Amino acid sequence: MFPRRKRTTLREAISAYLDTLTLAGHAKSTLDNREYLLARLARHLGTESEVGAIREPELIAYVAEFRRESSASYATLIAKVVRAFCAWLVEQGYLDKEPLGGIKFKEPRPTPVVPFRQDELDRLVAVAETGLEKAALALLIDCGLRASELTSLRWQDVELVKRTILIRYGKGAKSRQLALNDSVRDALACYLRESPQVNGTVWPLPFDRKRLERMLDRLGQRAGVSRVYPHRFRHTWATRMLQGGMDPLALKVLGGWSTLAMVERYTALIAEERAIEEHRRHAAAI
Repeated sequence: MFPRRKRTTLREAISAYLDTLTLAGHAKSTLDNREYLLARLARHLGTESEVGAIREPELIAYVAEFRRESSASYATLIAKVVRAFCAWLVEQGYLDKEPLGGIKFKEPRPTPVVPFRQDELDRLVAVAETGLEKAALALLIDCGLRASELTSLRWQDVELVKRTILIRYGKGAKSRQLALNDSVRDALACYLRESPQVNGTVWPLPFDRKRLERMLDRLGQRAGVSRVYPHRFRHTWATRMLQGGMDPLALKVLGGWSTLAMVERYTALIAEERAIEEHRRHAAAI
């Protein structure tokens, strides 16, 4: 048993930890994910069990349970969530030692995301019927918004005359401004005329990530395009911006990334694709 300084139940500790993340400005999607995973941890260990009674073998069993149910990458994510929670418990004085601290989890290779082809984007746009579908698609394709940024958008942050939108609730609570091209502005203007919202939100409530994903899945089925989900639009947008010659630093700002690491991943993928095309061209000439 790990020694403890302060006493509290696991349920109370998780609630306080989530409050801390909320005050730190974490995105709602992150908070929902942490709440789900830690609630499952609480059920595994016992919601009213004392934090000081946490044992490392029990935490290992919890992570292993996810590994058996899903993938190695998801199990690694779970381990990171549990470690962050335990580090907070140590910081707050509930634990003297961080469980799992000496265990190394293999970092899985990220699964490559294949950008949409132009004909796939054209087919998705063609089957969009409602103003909501057209406006949401336009923002995903031409602005590269995260799902949480799209679903939390408010009309007060949309300037149709100036052709800008303010992303107020970006990842890490960072705000940024994006330009609207004609197609996005027109789609939003048409949607506003069709469905004026009195509560200030751009979309009718409730409109969250799950509803967005279901809408995109329906569009994909109608258009005959597979694997239609929010992040693939963001990946496509970033790839197209770099292919068009955008400076990586500018893309970092517009995409709301805190470092250049993610942008460099896109740059490396584009360089690899160009190298393959060059190889094909030269091989054909031999």
